[in-house]
Amino acid sequence: GVEGCGVWSTRRRGCEIALDAMADLVADVPMLLFFGDSLSAYGLRVAGEQDLVNVGWLATLAAEYAVRADVIVRGCSGYNTRWAREFVLPRVSPLVSSTATSIVRDARSVGRRRAVVTLFWGANDAIASGFAQHVPLDEFERNLCAMVDALRGDEVEEDLSDETPRIAVQIVLITPPYVDGAMWDAHCRARDDAQQPQQQQAHRFDASKRDASDCEIEFEYGRCDALTAQYAEATRRVARE
Repeated sequence: GVEGCGVWSTRRRGCEIALDAMADLVADVPMLLFFGDSLSAYGLRVAGEQDLVNVGWLATLAAEYAVRADVIVRGCSGYNTRWAREFVLPRVSPLVSSTATSIVRDARSVGRRRAVVTLFWGANDAIASGFAQHVPLDEFERNLCAMVDALRGDEVEEDLSDETPRIAVQIVLITPPYVDGAMWDAHCRARDDAQQPQQQQAHRFDASKRDASDCEIEFEYGRCDALTAQYAEATRRVARE
């Protein structure tokens, strides 16, 4: 029962004070939401307790911000922006908007808690046409814009009595990183060698879906830095807008 709440207090009143203090602490903590493909999903991986080298970048960040922020990761391995926009964004955007709305109702908390969302997409979209994950560059830009609009939501316009700033959702767009096509090919060949033929087929190039306007891709599995760089620049254009 309440009497056995341990280090907080052995008395009911002591527990109530402690819980109130915890609620105030949580209200002050910003939310950091990381929305992306496997580069975000694998960011939470930890190789082992003694392995401090192969720790995912988001696992490191979550540990660093353990007391200062709520770190939430929505990483969708293998997804492109088309699939994420259709299937995942409808579940992610309410998470951001509901957090902001619940805080706005308490004028004391507004402005102290912030929602920061990263969009880390493009690595899968940037595969050559003919592969299932490919998304044309213009559609990729539209998808990113749609994500930004959905996650921003409606601006909070309530008239508050104090002078604290209103809740704001800050969007950070991260460009898809450099890709080594030769290393990717080697990785994919090793993966295919370990799989059954029907599993291999899912990763194969389909010439019937090849866009003639695409630049030539010299690598078997459709990834090269020249193509990825176009998607990185498209991400920058969306950020500038």
